[in-house]
Amino acid sequence: MLNSADDGDTLRFRVRADRAVAESMTVRLQTTFDDVLGADVEGVGPAWRTVELRLPDMRTMGEFDPRRVRSLSFIFFKAPEAVVQIDDVEIETGPGGWQATEQEVLARAFGEDRVRKVRKIPTKHFDVFTDSAAAQSKFPKALEESYEFVKKGLGTPEMEEKLPVYIFQNSPLYVEFAMRFTSYTREQAEKTRGHGSGRYFATYYMAPESSVVVHELTHSIFHRTMGPHGGSWLQEGVATIVEYAWVKQDAAEMFAAELRGGRFVRLKDFMTMPVLLMQEDVKGGAGTAGKLYLQAGAFYEFLVRGPYSGMSEDAIKKLASTPCPDDRVPALVESVLGRTLDAIEKDWVAWGSHPPKVK
Repeated sequence: MLNSADDGDTLRFRVRADRAVAESMTVRLQTTFDDVLGADVEGVGPAWRTVELRLPDMRTMGEFDPRRVRSLSFIFFKAPEAVVQIDDVEIETGPGGWQATEQEVLARAFGEDRVRKVRKIPTKHFDVFTDSAAAQSKFPKALEESYEFVKKGLGTPEMEEKLPVYIFQNSPLYVEFAMRFTSYTREQAEKTRGHGSGRYFATYYMAPESSVVVHELTHSIFHRTMGPHGGSWLQEGVATIVEYAWVKQDAAEMFAAELRGGRFVRLKDFMTMPVLLMQEDVKGGAGTAGKLYLQAGAFYEFLVRGPYSGMSEDAIKKLASTPCPDDRVPALVESVLGRTLDAIEKDWVAWGSHPPKVK
């Protein structure tokens, strides 16, 4: 059912349960398994209740495209001991569509009390939004320099549209933003110093030439020009080799001793890890996030400089642009490279234990 509204598209439905439900219900409009528009609904109980979710206010995960929606889901991640009923589902369309206005986004990003301090600084490739006076003077030029470095290093095409960049005055403000705009918990958000996707790049004020800025900006550029898929190992591998190159280091060379000593995570396990940043190894071994990032960079470098270099460009494009659940990534890699994962790993260890110097 399609009607007209004044403030953007709205998803409306009725819900009840035969008893009170303590758990929240997650509502998802989904295009692929990781491209989602979502929101949480609390307070499902015995009485019928009408829920209205304004699409511009829902969380966007991945590269959500409303033109490709495949499913609408109502999910309890912890199954309630109740029978839940959903009825009268409809989308009411409005002139604003499914996206928030720029001012609405800024108010949500920086907070209603700080949005008046935000300045917009347009550059060739970015729209920079910041509440930091220091960032206003230094970051725009530095971002353009970083963009050219990333583009040259990876050989990516130009971004077709400007990328929004949010630079917060300090870390706590950034953490609050990350919790609102992503699925990060506070603990997870505090582990990051910035994050980038095809939708935006966000960080807090630091030295604009920081390798962290280059790493996270690489994510956004790669998402925009190549794709957001292929697994965390691919996305972090790309960003890691650029970050190391920025400080004139080589990821493959840095990881060579680990390969020679067998101190790495086997590819069959490595490629199914959903988010490398959130991995932990209580023994401080190969499964710690920092070492996993370096492994990702070293393996990506093997693909582009090693014995598969002739096919790597097409292979990386295929991996980055193909939606695939984490547990199916190894099979996708085998299909794209035409080799078993064991054979790929053997070739990597042989090449990566003594990688040639970068020319």
